[in-house]
Amino acid sequence: MYCNKCGEKQFEGATFCHSCGSRLPDGETNTQRNYADDQRVEESSKYEPWELFTQKRSDYYIDKWFKKGVAENKTSWNWPAFFLGIFWLGYRKMYEMIFAILGIWLALDFFAYATGIYTTGFDYLVAIISYVLFGIYGNYFYYMRAEKKLEAAKDLDGSYNRQQLKTSGGTSGLGVLAALSLLVVYAVISTALYDWILLM
Repeated sequence: MYCNKCGEKQFEGATFCHSCGSRLPDGETNTQRNYADDQRVEESSKYEPWELFTQKRSDYYIDKWFKKGVAENKTSWNWPAFFLGIFWLGYRKMYEMIFAILGIWLALDFFAYATGIYTTGFDYLVAIISYVLFGIYGNYFYYMRAEKKLEAAKDLDGSYNRQQLKTSGGTSGLGVLAALSLLVVYAVISTALYDWILLM
């Protein structure tokens, strides 16, 4: 129990503060206040590793993941992911996802080239569907990556390696450049694939 005026810790059952002499509130009220403070501290500690990982806009992602149920429901909306797509993935260091997406695009290109259904409209359709999916599932994709990195950064005693979280998380301008480079490589491979199939 603590004094509301000076903040000094009090003896159990005390009526007046031993430091400043102020009358203390009844035990039940004070206990409830202390419990509420403990809850706030506990909640802050619970989300701290996630904040260390996300860094920029951590409040937004924590709100989406835990308070709006994205971690369980999987769907929400992320405007940067929708508009920027591959580049947003690079910015958030989700390089494995970039490779997976570009691999899927190449597989779809090969199918379209081989079956003769390829048109410019096919590319636009694939891009539109992909970017809508980025918008819908972007927060969940990022949550899965954060969860994986937090698990990797957890020590045997249950604490987290703060430096590892900061290094593996956060944002990266170089990641955007990496995404651009991979997109160019994808375009080159796709064009070469198209030319190869035409010569068959």
